[in-house]
Amino acid sequence: MARLHISNKSGRVRVNAASGADLTVDGAELRVDADGTAHVKGKSKTIDIRCSPGTDLVIGTASGSVEVIGQVGAVKVSCASGSIEIEHADEVDARTASGSVKVGMCEGECRVVCASGSVRVGGAGRAAISAVSGSISADDVGSGELKSVSGTIEVGANGEGRIGVKTVSGTVRITVPRSTAPTLNLKSMSGRIRRDVTEGGDYEISVGTVSGTIEVTCR
Repeated sequence: MARLHISNKSGRVRVNAASGADLTVDGAELRVDADGTAHVKGKSKTIDIRCSPGTDLVIGTASGSVEVIGQVGAVKVSCASGSIEIEHADEVDARTASGSVKVGMCEGECRVVCASGSVRVGGAGRAAISAVSGSISADDVGSGELKSVSGTIEVGANGEGRIGVKTVSGTVRITVPRSTAPTLNLKSMSGRIRRDVTEGGDYEISVGTVSGTIEVTCR
């Protein structure tokens, strides 16, 4: 599997994984090790990269957005300030201090840590998302743990495993397939709790909040 390490001080990083594409780099230096690992080092301008699908990526930038287009392997992104957008990956580990994170589809574990900014995941085998302030939305999730201090959390569970949510203040909305019957463990110190599902033992949904509404409904 091809491996690509990218670093940039400031400026946008854009990676396009296209079928049949050779590795090309615009806006930065390229070095390839004997084992085939490629290193791209930029300074303070936009970097555009084309690579083959399935490439593993490690991306680090101090300031600037990161965009990954196409289907790639495991992606690890660290960004001090700037948005992160990943279209399709086998695994995701995305961390930003300030900026939004958007993941289209993650086949395996999708791990996101965001201090300030919204998080949106279109689908994941497992979601592990932590945010301080900002909304979290995760659709078509097999299992997951989601945590936030303040902000709305919305989860679309597909019924494959446990969903755990913890928040201090903010509304929690979870939808489940109508054909499933989860075990519900819902606790709110001050806030309305709505249960509009058939309860059973198919999988567990656990939600804890200090102040905020909890809703679990079918779709």
